[in-house]
Amino acid sequence: MSVTAVADIIVPELFNRYSQERTAQAWELVQSGIVVRSPEWDQKAKDGSKSVQMPFIQDIAGPSQATPGNGTDELTVNNITSAQDTCAIHYRSNAWGDNDLAAAMAKADPLGAIQILVGDYWAREYQRLLLLSLKGVFGAASMAAKILEYFNADVGADGAKELDDEVTIDAIGLMGDASERVTAIGVHSAVRNGLWKKGLIEVTQENGENRQWFMGRRLIVDDSMPKVAVTGGYKYTSYLFGQGAFAYGEGVPRNPVEVDRVILKRNSVLVNDKIIILHPRGVKWAIEHGGNTPTDEQMEAGGSWARAYEAKNVRLAAVVTNG
Repeated sequence: MSVTAVADIIVPELFNRYSQERTAQAWELVQSGIVVRSPEWDQKAKDGSKSVQMPFIQDIAGPSQATPGNGTDELTVNNITSAQDTCAIHYRSNAWGDNDLAAAMAKADPLGAIQILVGDYWAREYQRLLLLSLKGVFGAASMAAKILEYFNADVGADGAKELDDEVTIDAIGLMGDASERVTAIGVHSAVRNGLWKKGLIEVTQENGENRQWFMGRRLIVDDSMPKVAVTGGYKYTSYLFGQGAFAYGEGVPRNPVEVDRVILKRNSVLVNDKIIILHPRGVKWAIEHGGNTPTDEQMEAGGSWARAYEAKNVRLAAVVTNG
């Protein structure tokens, strides 16, 4: 009896489309509107470079002037200034062999199962890359005004200072008059558990799945959120997101999906390439990375980022607590 191999069931074009759809379905940050994809950002990701420069006109400000009316006085002419945002383009790949896909191949719909496995994998990977970026963004000196430090370094001696509604109001206040843009909050599960105990979380059902809400904002729970040991406990960083805080675009790799059959080893391989932009709006990529794509270490380094927009227009803020 012949065995169906990966190469026998995959049409690359269809597989790539279906796995992309599954990635979007499984990626909670896309569902919540924090990450927004658009044709404009897809085009930037297709440019084939290591980074993309994005000049913009800065907002105009200052009081108006009295209109001259005596034929002598003149209006003062103010400058309109420009600045530049920069985003990095990520080139990412992974490969899986038959051993990893054995369970999927045994199911009634092997192609559908593989698409789910690969789509869910990329959803987790994109979220991991986004969290690495956030660590670097809030490590940048120019983002200090967007962080609320509310924790004790010695929990045993001074007690834990935990996230609650009042602390969150203070953190939202870092957005200034743009505070209404905060639509979601990302927390570690330990922080979520504390909010639960305080009775501050509302749970709703959407499409058969539970959704958690805190202060009317979508609550995103991920144990990859920063957790650092302090004396007698931990400090946790939670993130506040505005709608569309991250821009997302997908390029087109030369061979996005390839399969191979190593006959003598009786082995099949699936390779999947991605070209993506996952950019925090208004915080520029501030270094020239040596390779064709930023490394994990570069992404999480504060020196790799610099704020380009006025602070309140960056749709991100952070709050550090003991739980």
